Amino acid sequence: MLKQKQKKMEKQLEVRLNRTPAFTETWYEGSVIYDGETYQYWLIDPNHSDYEPELRWFFHKVPKEVRGMSGKIVDFFIENKKKNDDSPAEQSN
Repeated sequence: MLKQKQKKMEKQLEVRLNRTPAFTETWYEGSVIYDGETYQYWLIDPNHSDYEPELRWFFHKVPKEVRGMSGKIVDFFIENKKKNDDSPAEQSN
């Protein structure tokens, strides 16, 4: 039996966290009803950051046909958001 001596090397680990958020997100809940079953999702809006909106399903068992709608749901959200952003804001005096 061969015994090897290992030198213990000390490693340092430092974890940092900024206390000021880099950006904030808004999470919307939604659902798709397909073949009588409801599949819920979160639509994550990164609020004017460089990131695109993202859709996440609540559960892993989501049919391919439903998952395939993810892009369309995000596109619909972006389109409606642009319409709302472009509409004149009401100002109160």
